[in-house]
Amino acid sequence: SLRQAKLTNNYELDSITFEQKKEQIHSRIKFDHKMVELGLLDYGAVMNSYLELEVYKNLPQNINVIEADSIQPLLTSQAIKQLKLKPKELELIMARNVEYWMSLIGTKPSVKIIYNDFKKIFPQSMYQKVLEKHFNKWQKIEAGNIAPDFVGITPTGDTVKLSQLKGKKVYIDVWATWCGPCR
Repeated sequence: SLRQAKLTNNYELDSITFEQKKEQIHSRIKFDHKMVELGLLDYGAVMNSYLELEVYKNLPQNINVIEADSIQPLLTSQAIKQLKLKPKELELIMARNVEYWMSLIGTKPSVKIIYNDFKKIFPQSMYQKVLEKHFNKWQKIEAGNIAPDFVGITPTGDTVKLSQLKGKKVYIDVWATWCGPCR
C-alpha cells in the first residue's frame, strides 16, 4: 500500500511524510534467509518493494531499451552496494537483484557481470545454489544454443514435441497457459 500511495501521489498518514513512513517500514524489515528458502510470496514482495523504493526508482528513466538491458543491472548493483546494510542483508539484496535481472532479461552480459560479482563478494553464499540453478537454466536457452526439447499443443489441439520438427522451420507463439481466452 505504501508503494501504491507513492505511485499515485496520494499519501497522507497523520502528517507523516512518505519518506518517514518508508523509513519506519524498512527499518523493521527482517532480512531472513529462511523466509527466502521457504519461497514465501509475501516476503518476496517485501524484498521487491524494498528494491523498488530504495534502488530501482533511482535508475535513469531516459535510456532506450537496448541500453537498459546492458546498463540497468550494473547500475542497480552499484546502487545496492551504496546502501547502508549489514553483510547478510547486502548478500540477500544482491542475490535478489541478480535473480530479478535474470528473470527479466536472462543471462545478458550485464547480468553475467552482476552474477559473477555476487559470487566474488559472497563465494560461500547460501543463495549461490539457487542462483546457479537459475543461471544454468537461462544459459540453456540463450541465443545460439540448441533449444531444449519440449511438448506443445498445436492450434488443432494435437500434441507435438519440438524434436519431431527437426529440420523444419518452427514458429512458436507463446502465451499464458493459464489464460483460457489466450489459449
